[in-house]
Amino acid sequence: MKVIVSLVAGCMFATHALADNAAAARLRSANLLLHVMDAQHASQAGSKAMVDAMIQGNPMMAPYRSVIIEWARRYVAWRQLEPRLAALYAGAFTEGELQDLVHFYQTPTGRKAARVMPGLARRAALIGAGVARAHIPELRRMIEARAAQLQKVAPQQKAAPQH
Repeated sequence: MKVIVSLVAGCMFATHALADNAAAARLRSANLLLHVMDAQHASQAGSKAMVDAMIQGNPMMAPYRSVIIEWARRYVAWRQLEPRLAALYAGAFTEGELQDLVHFYQTPTGRKAARVMPGLARRAALIGAGVARAHIPELRRMIEARAAQLQKVAPQQKAAPQH
């Protein structure tokens, strides 16, 4: 019986160790992927794009652009993002998929994708914001209609008998 318990315990330990090794390998591959994607540069460009979008949405913030960028540089720094992003990628992809992505981003097309995707994403966000902005009056009308519905329901709920 002791032998069986020892074997089961050994198998459980080995399985746990293999899982830990696999997770560590995925994390290493995810870190490598972030490196070959030049994710640090993309993150910094994304932060500036976020600030620009914030200012475009609220022009009164324009005088504070440099302050917001400094805040992002200090507190939303790559050293804080990288381990979290690596964990995110490691959780989303298998080891094989991460290796495939690493290989892709090492190709000329992959390097170009890493270089142009942040700009494309920024421009796509601006396109989406422009389309949404064009329909703000409709959104206001829809919100007002819903608010009117909620106001009609609220008095009825107050008047309903309580059991």
